[in-house]
Amino acid sequence: MSPFAIVYRKVPHHLFDVAKLQIEEKFSSAASIMVEQDIEVQEEVQLKLKKSNAKYKEAADKKRREKIFCEGDMMMVYLRKREFLPVLITS
Repeated sequence: MSPFAIVYRKVPHHLFDVAKLQIEEKFSSAASIMVEQDIEVQEEVQLKLKKSNAKYKEAADKKRREKIFCEGDMMMVYLRKREFLPVLITS
């Protein structure tokens, strides 16, 4: 679903569909039903996003291994020039 379709529950056909309209203070029952449906759609989209993110995390965690270091362990550290602060020499 596109972001527009998630929010407005339809595909934009014209530029007028994307334009912002002024909202009046009085709402009809049809408008309140539409708002409830929109909230349900947004909750459904959030639930699907959370499920898919959990699925991606599970797949990524399968390849990851836990690294435990103890004090005194030897390890190789690669340092680049950009990680060193420039030293100002004053005479």
